[in-house]
Amino acid sequence: MIPVVSGAARLAGRALIGGGKSAQRSSLLKMSAKLEIDKKSFHKFRKKFGETTNQALVRLGVQTAKEAAILTQPMGRGKKKVVAGIVAGAKQNVRDYPVRRFNQIARAANDFRLRPDQILESPSKIDRFIERHRGKNGRAKKIATAEKGIAKTPDLKRVIRSRKQLAGIAKGSWIGTAKELARKAKGDKKPTVGKKFMGWAQKHADLGQARFRPRNLALSEVHLISNAINTASPEIFSQKNAKEAVRRSWRKTLKWYQINTSRNFV
Repeated sequence: MIPVVSGAARLAGRALIGGGKSAQRSSLLKMSAKLEIDKKSFHKFRKKFGETTNQALVRLGVQTAKEAAILTQPMGRGKKKVVAGIVAGAKQNVRDYPVRRFNQIARAANDFRLRPDQILESPSKIDRFIERHRGKNGRAKKIATAEKGIAKTPDLKRVIRSRKQLAGIAKGSWIGTAKELARKAKGDKKPTVGKKFMGWAQKHADLGQARFRPRNLALSEVHLISNAINTASPEIFSQKNAKEAVRRSWRKTLKWYQINTSRNFV
C-alpha cells in the first residue's frame, strides 16, 4: 500500500512513519491513499515482465509521487502559473510607488493615515509584511485598502525576484520522493525521474522523502512524504488529489507493463 504524507516537517515526517511522540505533537495532515496490489491484470503483466510484487510496488510508488507533483496546485507541470501566483501574492497587500513618490507619501504619513508598520522602507520589511498577512492555507489574505502597506517599486521587484526563486517548493518535494524511491528499484528498466520532468522544480527535491518497507505476503509498504509545509493545505494538495495520484499511477503502471511485456516477446 502507499500512504501519502503531506505537509510534514522533516523530523515529524519520520515520526509519522514509525509512530512516536513527535507525530503526536504535530498538527500534520496524513493522507492515506492506499491500494493493495491485488488486481489480477496487474499481477498478470508484472509476472510476465518478471518483476516481484515488491519491485512493482516501488514502480507504483515512483509514479504516484510524480502524479502528486502534477496534481499539486496549481495543477500541471508548468512554471508560469506558480510564478503568477507568487507575483499576485506579493502584490495583494502592498502598493508600490516610484522612489520619489514613496518618500513624499512616507513624509506625509499622517495625512494619508498610514501607520509606521505600513511604511515598508526595505525589502526585508516588505517580506515580513507579506508573511504577516498570510492565511492558514499559506496564501495572501486580502486586507482592506486602508490597511495595505506601501513600498518602493524597486524594493518590491527585488522581493518578487527572490520569491520567484522559491517557485515549485511543493511540487519539487514530491519529485524528491520519487527520486529517492527510484533508487530502491532493481532489475531491468528501472523507474526514473528525468531531468526534464518539471526540471524547474527539482531544486526543491530535498524536501521529499520516501520509505520502502518490504514484507511478506504482499504486505509491503511505500511511504511518500512531502516535507513542504504548504502541502498540508487541502487547497494545495487534498485527500482527493492523493487518491487521484494513486489511481493514475495504477492506470499508467499497468499500461507500462502491458507495453513492455509485449516488447519482451517480440
